[in-house]
This record gives sequence, C-alpha cells and structure tokens, in this order.
Amino acid sequence: MVAPVADVITTQIMKSKGLKRAEYLIYGYAHDWYIQLRLLAAENLEEAINLPSHGLSDAELEQLLARMFREKCLVATSRDRGLFSPSRKELRSALTEPPSQDELFYGYTSAAVEKYEVLSQEFGDEL
Repeated sequence: MVAPVADVITTQIMKSKGLKRAEYLIYGYAHDWYIQLRLLAAENLEEAINLPSHGLSDAELEQLLARMFREKCLVATSRDRGLFSPSRKELRSALTEPPSQDELFYGYTSAAVEKYEVLSQEFGDEL
C-alpha cells in the first residue's frame, strides 16, 4: 500500500523540521566553547551536556555534521592540529571510536551565526 501524498509531505516536513532543530541544538551545544564530537553520539548526551538531545540517528547525525562542516558552519580542532574540516572518515571515527589522544572537538564559525540566529527564532526555547 502506498502512503497518501499528504502523509508523505507531512513526513518530509517533520523530518526537515527535526533536522533544523538538530542543527540549532548542535550550534547551541558549542555556543560558548568547543565540544567533543563524540559526545554528540553519546547515549547520555542530555546528561553529559545538560541540554536536550538532538534526537538524530547515528547516520542522520553523521550526514548533518558532514553538511555543516562542508558548508563551513562548523570547524574541528584537536590537540595536534589547528582548525580544520574533518574528512567523512575522521568524522565517523570521532563519533564511533573510543576517546583517543587526538580527540576531535568542534565549534561553530562566523558563517553559522546568521543561521543560528534564524533557527533560534523557531527553536530558541529549547536551550
């Protein structure tokens, strides 16, 4: 049985809204400091940073972060490197591997400020 068009559109809108909310929260987590990338995939994210969870699956999280890095809205750093955009492999490793000496942290860039402000109009009561 095929879902009615209205149901498909509603699902797409809800998913889009969920991704926008997640993007807002990912910016918000790093509002005042750099945060460990691996925390974003932690089961206890809400406890670890005392803020609501983004609610994404691991695959959705990786895809959203890859886009945000690609659009230069996020920047990564580690003990042994300066600021950079991680490869997809580095991103996946940072989200799934145990902590290492060269742990990746992220923060948002000036390119994200306007996006964050626009998203805060819709989701500002969440942080």
